Amino acid sequence: MTSAIRTSRSRLPALLVFFGVPVLLLTAAIVNMLEIGDNEFAAREKEFQLTALMRKLTTPSRDGKPLDLSRIYLPGETATLASAGLQQRLIDAITAASGKIIETSAVDEAGSGEPAENANLAIRASLDIDNDGLLKLLHQLETGLPLIFVEKISVRRSSQDSGDTTTERLRVDLTAAARWKALLQ
Repeated sequence: MTSAIRTSRSRLPALLVFFGVPVLLLTAAIVNMLEIGDNEFAAREKEFQLTALMRKLTTPSRDGKPLDLSRIYLPGETATLASAGLQQRLIDAITAASGKIIETSAVDEAGSGEPAENANLAIRASLDIDNDGLLKLLHQLETGLPLIFVEKISVRRSSQDSGDTTTERLRVDLTAAARWKALLQ
């Protein structure tokens, strides 16, 4: 009797392994197939967006002239003037989004002073702003011309007293960059 019980007990794990492992492998395969399908869909969508953007950039304007792509670059005769223009645009965008500027500074990535022609210029800013203002700021920066990109952003909560109510403010440190290209006048 005890040998029959031992045999049935040893069969149970074997049956679980025999039937359980294939079920687990089949489940993992199905999940992987679904993820591959999602990735293919996302890739097709990105390719469609890229095609639309390329068509928009290469299509001549309504009057038949080629598009003026110089508007995507920071205006300025020198990199210093372009950097000052970027800093002013950033300050204006922060003010328009009801933010309070703490400090701004130019980022010298090369460490050589004057950036080379066709350089990325960057400005680091610290500010206090509420959540809605931050969303407005990011939208304004990344959708306008010239093209401005938020390279780094750090957000933390900062409560401030305003009278007898406490408003939730965010302390934001961000680095915004734009491309400057010396344009022939």
